[in-house]
Amino acid sequence: MNKVSKTTESRPGGCQQRLVRHWADLAEVPESATHRLEIHVKGCNGWIHKKEGSPDEFGDYLSTHTFYGSQHAASTALLQARGFEVVLANWDA
Repeated sequence: MNKVSKTTESRPGGCQQRLVRHWADLAEVPESATHRLEIHVKGCNGWIHKKEGSPDEFGDYLSTHTFYGSQHAASTALLQARGFEVVLANWDA
């Protein structure tokens, strides 16, 4: 079973959130309606890019701290705000 496809809970409207355990899982998450992910698995970081707009725009950075401590909650909220139905694992839990 692909770990990224594991559902964690339903959100309002019946949408299922996917549990993302590590960078390789995050790299497999499909584009949202408005954004795409650029994940560097070996570098443990990435970017959230708008699908439309200037290719010179940097987007939102996902740092090496994305899965740690309180940052995992902030990163999860950022991804959800950009249309990704995911919950990031907390590596400190």
